[in-house]
Amino acid sequence: MGTKTKIKILPSSLGYNLAAQEYDKKEEYLNSFEKGNLLPLLGSIEGKKVLDVGAGTGRLSILLAGLGAKVFALDISSEMLKILKQK
Repeated sequence: MGTKTKIKILPSSLGYNLAAQEYDKKEEYLNSFEKGNLLPLLGSIEGKKVLDVGAGTGRLSILLAGLGAKVFALDISSEMLKILKQK
């Protein structure tokens, strides 16, 4: 019939750790899902505490902090958070 394709399933943390160094190259693509709809939904966040769950390399965390929020970043990938810390 054909050759069998081998599929390797990784735990999420390992998969995102492996992708961390290349993740920011997809920022424009990832931002395209929101199309500027997120910030109007949040209203004023200046001085508020915000938890960014799935923060990754900080795409939204940095934006929210720039708007005056105190941001707490949470992610399953320690490598993604290391990159965020460097930013």
